[in-house]
Amino acid sequence: MSDRRQHPEGFSAPVHASLVAPILVVGLPRSIAFLYWTVVAALIIGMHQLWLLPLALLGHWGLVRLTRFDPHFLAVIRAGLRHTKDKYP
Repeated sequence: MSDRRQHPEGFSAPVHASLVAPILVVGLPRSIAFLYWTVVAALIIGMHQLWLLPLALLGHWGLVRLTRFDPHFLAVIRAGLRHTKDKYP
């Protein structure tokens, strides 16, 4: 059964991919990228700890891999943290 047969005539509309795809900055969701690199920049510049830069790049690579696996992982983490544990026996 094709996609056109599932909807009555006149009740389908094309949806642009940008309306359903997450907004990514350097491969990460925008909020995570800004927060992550702001903290990294504060640690590297403020504490003069240049050895943190390779660790930060490795952490960025891991977050990008996680984003490729599940683009909405931040929403899942937020829901899990917000979920109350009192419903379990």
